[in-house]
Amino acid sequence: AFPGMTTVRVVSRDGRPVSAASPGYIEVRTNGRVLTYLGEAERYAEQEHDAWWRMGDVGYRTRWGCLHLLDREVDVIPGFGSTLTAEDALFSALDELVEVIIVPGPDGTAVPVVCTRDDKPLDPAAWARATAGLPPMAEPVQRRLEELPQTATIKIKRLELAKALGDESRGR
Repeated sequence: AFPGMTTVRVVSRDGRPVSAASPGYIEVRTNGRVLTYLGEAERYAEQEHDAWWRMGDVGYRTRWGCLHLLDREVDVIPGFGSTLTAEDALFSALDELVEVIIVPGPDGTAVPVVCTRDDKPLDPAAWARATAGLPPMAEPVQRRLEELPQTATIKIKRLELAKALGDESRGR
């Protein structure tokens, strides 16, 4: 937060107190935000609550006031924890990864999609060591980086990737 200009709060998503185990919606009250989304005034209005603007992220605050952003709202996999934290841990543990994205599978299970340097096969033993302390996930799905749906700024389109994996599992 910027004193005098921006205030941040985290509000419950489910009526329980906000915590690491039950993250809430991150909202800001600030003069430094956009006034609408071009051509999407309705979507923007849905994010505004009594001058608080819902950022689209979930997280929690510690008792010292430190804000922890865990995931984008649309990327939350119920019962998994933070996909961003798990992805960071995997990147730190496996030098061969050039990309890892954890998305929900058709049954709600977390599915890691991995891309490796030079498209080499992922070492199963190294993967098992790297995932030992992480929440349970499906077996990794390996793809070439250029096969992943990307935005113009080269971010992975997670929702589109999850849909494609679901379509594949249903044989479409």
